Amino acid sequence: MKKVVYYSLIAILWAVIHVLFSIVMIVTGVVEASSPNALFVAVLIPEVWILSIGLTMFSRRELSKRILHEEKKFSKVVPIVLVALGGLMVGANILLTCIQRCTTNDTTQTVSQKVVDTKEVSSNSTETYKSESSNVDLSLTKTIMDFKAGLNEEFEKMSKRAPIRINEVMTLNEIKISESSYNFIYRLEINKDDIAENELKDIIEEFGENNKIELYYEAISMCALAEIDSNEFFKAVNIRLQYIFTDANNSNIGNCEVDYKDFAKE
Repeated sequence: MKKVVYYSLIAILWAVIHVLFSIVMIVTGVVEASSPNALFVAVLIPEVWILSIGLTMFSRRELSKRILHEEKKFSKVVPIVLVALGGLMVGANILLTCIQRCTTNDTTQTVSQKVVDTKEVSSNSTETYKSESSNVDLSLTKTIMDFKAGLNEEFEKMSKRAPIRINEVMTLNEIKISESSYNFIYRLEINKDDIAENELKDIIEEFGENNKIELYYEAISMCALAEIDSNEFFKAVNIRLQYIFTDANNSNIGNCEVDYKDFAKE
């Protein structure tokens, strides 16, 4: 019973710290506060996880002493590294946000001054609107280009390391990369004739759904940090990932795919 209380308190303490730092990320502007899912996006930020886990680990000795009545020694190396790394990442994020704000404010002041100094106010207002729209399009385009470049680099590295053992029955044999699509060829150490067709279908569908969830929230977090509309990103990014499965005899089992356009709202 004491151990249940001990681990429960650690979990609660971690959750409180995690939420508090997530709120800090919203307050400092790292995550757009106007977004309806701001807190949800904030809790998914990797550096918040690193920092909250590191800080929570410092409490283990004191909680063990008070609840379990045991004098346990815990290494401080891991929590110190986590806190230092998480703190640096959070600080860097906040600093970048401040720099972006200052740049945006300077640009806004320059545009406003030009409008005041110009006689044809209505005409200049239209030009300002077009300029702002152009900046939004450029930001979206740059984000998409950076995102695709990052995916290409990551998947090319994985392709060079293939085959990659995923678990005891699954191996990533090959990755085929084209301009806007990626095909992942997986080999399952099974004979498809030995397993019911509906069971194989469930395995593939579950794999696809798990990847959809992971890719969706990674993209949402990236869009929040880049301060672009995630819906516009999903509509414009034009990326499709297809997962193809074969059995131990290289017979096709089935496939599933993730198309980023499917994440966009109508």
